[in-house]
Amino acid sequence: MPLTARAASTAAALLAGSLLAVAPPAQAAVAVQCNGSPVVLEESTETYVLSGECTTVTVTGSNVNATMPAAAKLVVKGSNVKVTSGKLGKVTVKASNVRVKVEGKAGPARVVGSNNLVKAVKGKRIKIVGSNNEARYTRLASLKIKGANNLAVVKKGKTKVKVRGANNRVRVNRRA
Repeated sequence: MPLTARAASTAAALLAGSLLAVAPPAQAAVAVQCNGSPVVLEESTETYVLSGECTTVTVTGSNVNATMPAAAKLVVKGSNVKVTSGKLGKVTVKASNVRVKVEGKAGPARVVGSNNLVKAVKGKRIKIVGSNNEARYTRLASLKIKGANNLAVVKKGKTKVKVRGANNRVRVNRRA
């Protein structure tokens, strides 16, 4: 039986509708082996899982999620980045909308930009330059803020504090 134009268009419409209803497959995370060398994460809208011994991890891509066991140094230059690590050495953020979560000890941190968050269990010092940034530590030795509308919370221990700017909120256990 020959296929008529009307039947063909109806079949095509049904087929197109069924194809549109199928969800696209989820994007897999990109696995990166550090092997004791520097790593640059430059692709945007990616999820990275780093393994091995990471020295310097630089994130230049935007809309990136990265997970790693540890790194000697983290540099974030891309916006809308989320980094989770077990331990970090020096942390530098020069962007906006960056979230850095350290589940262990963090080395000295410097944050330049706006709407950033650094969260760690223990840290040496952090310097925040910009506005609407947030630092949350369980223990932190030194805190410096220059800018407006920043928030810093340190739950335990003595913290040396220096703040310049309007509407900053600082909550520390004790001041050294």
